[in-house]
Amino acid sequence: MGAATMSTMKPLEPLAAVGPIREIDDALETLLSELDDEAWRHPAVKAWRVRDVAAHLLDANLRRLSLDRDRHQPDGAAPPEDPERFESWVEFLDRLNADWTRAADRLSPTVILELLRITNAQVSSYFESLEPEAPASFGIQWALPSESRVWLDIAREYTEKWHHQQQIREAVGQPLLDAPHLVRPLIETLLRAVPRAYDTVAVETGASVLIEASDLDRGQWLARRDEDRWNLYEADADASFDARVRMSSETLWRFLMKQTGQEEARGASETSGDSELVEPFFKARAVMA
Repeated sequence: MGAATMSTMKPLEPLAAVGPIREIDDALETLLSELDDEAWRHPAVKAWRVRDVAAHLLDANLRRLSLDRDRHQPDGAAPPEDPERFESWVEFLDRLNADWTRAADRLSPTVILELLRITNAQVSSYFESLEPEAPASFGIQWALPSESRVWLDIAREYTEKWHHQQQIREAVGQPLLDAPHLVRPLIETLLRAVPRAYDTVAVETGASVLIEASDLDRGQWLARRDEDRWNLYEADADASFDARVRMSSETLWRFLMKQTGQEEARGASETSGDSELVEPFFKARAVMA
């Protein structure tokens, strides 16, 4: 172990997530078209049924097109009064979601699916029209402020679409979206939450934590303290490190998306090295909740 060398790693590059978004949107539309009325009413997550999760995905599309593409500002739906407070955003989003779920109960499954088909295509086309390195319209609260770029906002949208479709698939007993080419962009987006978890950790420049997804090819990433901040890198299998966290890709995404708690994630992980560098990893979260 020891400080990582630059020869064994390269900076984690921006993601191009529109292609994966189109693929999983197509998969969702096919899945929903095959469900009967009973399956649409099946419990999915917390108080939400399958139809509620599908309606939430529709709401995300409609809000993206209205607020971001069309610059629409609805009356009575201003952002939180204290936008610097993380909890304010959580409360704000919870209210929006609850309001929409109640209203969407009036929509039939057929209407929800038809509107998803229309808006999925429009959202992807809109994303393709954007400059990836431009500042994002919506800040990514769980990442470092300097990373709030369009490409990360689109990648975040991918994680949301992927995650909610997983909830539907689990609810109706269908295979998950676990192909490596779909899981890798998910993991590499969620890992952007890790530097923020380490941002206040006082260590010497060069200190590093190796994060491994045990079932992914090239599933090693390094969080490293550089002169100005913590950064993420792709790492070779033989990269040196001061601490290591190793788990399956499923445990990793479930933990970072708050489906799994800290203790459960620890129990499903292998850790080694400096325990003071291991601990902050288990405070990372890549969701607004």
